[in-house]
Amino acid sequence: MNFKDKLSKTEALKLLYENPKELDLNFKDIEGNRTLAAFYKAFANIIELSGHGEYDFSKMHSYEVSEIVMSISKV
Repeated sequence: MNFKDKLSKTEALKLLYENPKELDLNFKDIEGNRTLAAFYKAFANIIELSGHGEYDFSKMHSYEVSEIVMSISKV
């Protein structure tokens, strides 16, 4: 949730359970860390503008984001 501004009910259930279709939540979305999500969106834009590729961190696992950011920041 650090890199996502929100997570839908369906996405949350898929992350937490093997059988998400059999379960339900009493809310539509889970709010994440909007400030950090905005920071990483800006950082992804900087990475793209500097010629290091195009990434959508909101659709990636946190370890993947960390690896990308660390490898580019070492350059």
